This record gives sequence, C-alpha cells and structure tokens, in this order.
Amino acid sequence: MLSIQDIIKALDTYGAKEVILAAGTSPAVKLKRGIEFFNHSKIKPDDVRNLLLNLKQRSKLVNKPLGNRGQFSVGIPGVGRLQVFYAIQRGSYLIAIKKVNDMPPLLREIMQNPLDRDAILSVFHDPKGFILIHSPSEEPAYDFIAAVLYYLSRFSKFAIFTIEDPITYVLRHEQSLILQVEVGQDTESIAEGIKTSHFLNPDVVYVSKLKSTLDLRELLSIIERGNMVILPVISTSLTSSMLSLERLSEDPVLFRNITAFFLRTCFSLKEVEKGKIDIKTIHITKDLKDAIREGDYTQILNE
Repeated sequence: MLSIQDIIKALDTYGAKEVILAAGTSPAVKLKRGIEFFNHSKIKPDDVRNLLLNLKQRSKLVNKPLGNRGQFSVGIPGVGRLQVFYAIQRGSYLIAIKKVNDMPPLLREIMQNPLDRDAILSVFHDPKGFILIHSPSEEPAYDFIAAVLYYLSRFSKFAIFTIEDPITYVLRHEQSLILQVEVGQDTESIAEGIKTSHFLNPDVVYVSKLKSTLDLRELLSIIERGNMVILPVISTSLTSSMLSLERLSEDPVLFRNITAFFLRTCFSLKEVEKGKIDIKTIHITKDLKDAIREGDYTQILNE
C-alpha cells in the first residue's frame, strides 16, 4: 500500500512539486515537462481511497464528507504543507498532491529587467489603494505577488492578510505580521475570508482570485476602507481583466466609481521565458480615472 512517506520520498527524489495517483496505473510525479512513474506496481482503487482518507484525517476537514471532488491542505512535520486535490474518474478517486513552496522567489530573480525593481517596489511602500495585477497565466502572477509580499515581510512593518485559493507560497513573519487564510481549510469562501480581514484592519490585503458577485462585493468594501488591496486577474489583457470584474458586479456604475477612485497602479505581466517575467507598470492618472468611470477600458488599459 502506498504511504504518505512514499509520496514525500518521490517528491524529494525527483525534485518535483506534484504527485498524481490514479487507480489502475502506477503513481507518477509531474515534472516540468511530462511525468515519471516512480513505482511500477499498479494502484488499486482502495489504495487511493485509503491514502486520501489518511491525509484527510490530518486536516481540519476530518469530519466533512469527501464527496466527488474537493481539496484540502495538511501539514506534515519536518516536510511542510501539502495540498490535496481529488475527484472521481472511472468510478474511483484520482488524487493530485502538491507540495507548497516554502521559499518565495526574490523579485530581482524573476524580473526580465531587474533595474526596474526599486520603481516597482516603491508602489507598495505606502499601504493604501487598489493594486490590480493582470497576467495571462497564474504562475507569473502568483510568483510576482509572493516576491512582493516576501519583500514587504522583510523590510516593512505591516500587518499583511492574505485570502488564497489555494496557498501557493508559505510566507513567514519577519518584520511584518503575515496572516494567511486558505479557502476550504481556514474559511468557507473568499467572501468569508475578506470579512475576517475587517476585524483586523490590516495594512495590506491580498486576494488570490474572485469567483462570485459576493466575493467582489466584499472586496470593494475592504477597498473603500482604505487598505491596500492586491488582486490578480488572469485574462488576455488588462481590458478583459476590468471587464471580467465588472461582469461580477451587481452595479457596474458603482464598481467603476469605486475602482476609479481607489485604483492606484496596474501591473501587466508576461512570462517571456521560464521563470522570467516582463512587468509593465501603469500608474493611474486623472485621465485614466475619468475613462474608468465611463467604462472606457480599451482606450487606456489595453496592453
């Protein structure tokens, strides 16, 4: 029977971040390109289910029914945090187990042009306003934000509150206080996580994604309080990012007015090669604010 120790050993042996388990085939590690089977014994459906139950016993969701799909996180002493994603396929469980990064990247290491580092970081020195980050894919956005928060944790004295679905990097307390809330583990939803932040009134709030109108409503409420709010939106352009947020809103006019008033800076990210990001900074001027109020995103927020 496959054990948690077998999973951890495979991750370490191959330097991988993810293991995939499906009944009827051998367990595999997901590499940067392709997979590698690390055990030639085929896994039985009961083995997959038993391992899933074993992992769930260690989580805060121990008493919650499995259902057909879901996710949760577990802490393994001496190893760190594992994220478990599962679903039903061909009548049995499929599991993907990912190891959460415990060391965020340095901004200068992921930037295509490191000379822009100080100008970019200066945006975050004054913790107020809405910061929108556009990226065509998740990894550049999450790497960039983790690098910024890591910098702030070391060189600023802020209270930083994150609501993530799921957590992509474990951030540690240094000069700043870092509070990370994970959907499905620590809170039921993005909206509930944002509500929790109201009680703490943090200097910086990071929300990893929005899924619903309620999520956006709570996000706008924390923006209106004057906190710095960092939000990535995964889309093809800054224009489509703004339109996708507006489509979530109950009142498009109110959304435009709040966004125009509080939006300070937009960052447009593009991965130019593996691990390197081109970062375009757009500071929001009065003309840009006027255009946002009119819903004219294409004129000024296009890449």
